[in-house]
Amino acid sequence: MKQIKINSARLISSIYEIARIGKLSNGGVRRLAFSKNDLIAKKKIIEWCEELGLNLSMDSIGNIFARLENNKNFTKKSTGIGSHLDTQPHGGKFDGAYGVLAGLEVIRTIVEKKIILKRPIELIIWSNEEGCRYTPPLMGSLFFTNSVKLKNLKKLKDSEGILLEDELIFFHNLGLKKVLNKKIDSFIEIHIEQGPILEKLKKSIGVVIGAQGSRGLNVDFVGEDSHSGTTPMNVRKDTVVALSNFVVDFTNEAKKLHKDLRATVGSIVTLPGSRNTVSGKSSITVDIRHKDPNILNKIEKIIANIGRKIELRLKVHVKIKKKLYGSKNNAAPNISFSLENTSLNKKLKKGKIPIDKKIDFHGMTVFEAERLFSQTVITCYENNFRNLLFVTGKGVLKKHNEDSHQVKLYYGKIRSGFFSWVKKNELQKYILAVEQASIEHGADGAFFVYLRKKKF
Repeated sequence: MKQIKINSARLISSIYEIARIGKLSNGGVRRLAFSKNDLIAKKKIIEWCEELGLNLSMDSIGNIFARLENNKNFTKKSTGIGSHLDTQPHGGKFDGAYGVLAGLEVIRTIVEKKIILKRPIELIIWSNEEGCRYTPPLMGSLFFTNSVKLKNLKKLKDSEGILLEDELIFFHNLGLKKVLNKKIDSFIEIHIEQGPILEKLKKSIGVVIGAQGSRGLNVDFVGEDSHSGTTPMNVRKDTVVALSNFVVDFTNEAKKLHKDLRATVGSIVTLPGSRNTVSGKSSITVDIRHKDPNILNKIEKIIANIGRKIELRLKVHVKIKKKLYGSKNNAAPNISFSLENTSLNKKLKKGKIPIDKKIDFHGMTVFEAERLFSQTVITCYENNFRNLLFVTGKGVLKKHNEDSHQVKLYYGKIRSGFFSWVKKNELQKYILAVEQASIEHGADGAFFVYLRKKKF
């Protein structure tokens, strides 16, 4: 197929036009979810979508859908493409907006070049992905996947006491068709890297193969208000001192636990907030992220232990509440693999992996193993290899009926397993097996895959 190019100048122009909405003096953007600036930005995107003749709709939480279809594919589920427009208080012009406008540019190009798609494509603008004004983050996509209830979200208040339900009225008055139980086939998002890894590797693009598990905690420190000029240091119940000790201990323990753990204290509030008063109550928010739930469980236990030690040492009560929970998710491996081939222009050729080839996953991280294994299985499929054998650690080979579609993955006590090829779309089962094996045997545990055309 002939390579299709977008209008890059138009994309850049669109990005900078949206960036003017909520522009900060330092070049950043402040466009909080459900704010006036958020509304103005979405009105502009809606205007551009209407010019393309897209079928526009909105769900109850403010997610916007702009669908391009033709008379042959209108009954099919769409491929979603997009991101979000809301930002952090000191956000960047590309965070989220780039994904929305890149998706819009793809649709503009398809319309201009009169490309007929087998499946509809749908621009999606997720509502309140950042979650800094109303918690939880990822609100729009969580609502879309039935992970949160609208009645609970409507009761949320921001720091100024404004109800989310009241703010939603302005978005529902945009005049878009209301949609319930929206279904799509798949979703693709282009996003800037929010960390330094690709930049350090001098890579311009990467393909996401999974999202880390994340948990959010609120930690309250309760002591006693007292006068700063008359209360001796040794009898104070100072919550600022307590939270300061907590932050230092928490950060040090997180660094020691695992190099890939992300642990952050994002917000600190002290009360009464007076210069000459020892603080009697302080609160912090804690954000922890890792791909292995066992690591997250361990850091939660460490956090609880730190709290107990501070209570004993500083005579301040520490209350820890879990507020957010996000499980680790894998991206669809066939889509990740296709994106990698497209973006890097490096396609696996048939015959690259010969018969009886052993692939060694020793020393790889979970993500690295998942990525290589998905490539391996697809290549196996293309070369008509009918069987896969994976072996982890020590154990006895176990066989399963080739005709069975019910494949047991031996969670918890995985030793070895035998799989026959069933369907290409069952790659996820293999990826889960690799992940579990890697976690169980450690990042440097032995893991091998054998490929054969003949039955074992």
